[in-house]
Amino acid sequence: MKRLASGLLVMGLSSVAAPTRPDGGVSPVLARDGGVEESKAQGPAPASSAELERLKRDLQDLRARTTELEQKVRQVDAVERKVDEVKKELATLSERVTANEDTRRDAERAVVEQKQRVQQATQGLVVADQQLASGNTESVSRALQVAEASYTGAALKYVQAARTSFSNGDLASTRTLLSLAVLEAQNQRGP
Repeated sequence: MKRLASGLLVMGLSSVAAPTRPDGGVSPVLARDGGVEESKAQGPAPASSAELERLKRDLQDLRARTTELEQKVRQVDAVERKVDEVKKELATLSERVTANEDTRRDAERAVVEQKQRVQQATQGLVVADQQLASGNTESVSRALQVAEASYTGAALKYVQAARTSFSNGDLASTRTLLSLAVLEAQNQRGP
């Protein structure tokens, strides 16, 4: 049977579609297409001019869509670059804000510390004035030194004049100048 089938194939005959005889044998049938399917042997069917026009329009539409999509991709890329630039600017601004906040906090801390130093110096001058009233001059020099380091403006000038007066032994002028320095420091400090 194999020999018959291979012999038929060699001759260009197809044994696949061969009908069987009533006695069980196979009748040789000659294939019209030489063993090749009919649709493949003829190739694609010729297209009508209407179909060709439709295909041309479809191709033009596809090209137009492709061009439009490419343009949108370029626009999206440009927007993404702009977003990246804005993100960088935002990060820079955020760093500046953080630095400004740090500077502001440092300045506030310095103001608070300065107020505390002025308050301590003022308390020291009040104590020194009380000691001078009782004739005790031991801690007056130290109180004047602290006030000179803490005071500014007119209060500082009064403290310097009080030091000169104290060095000259004029305790009454020293007390008056200390009182003026304290008043000026309180005025500078505010309520």
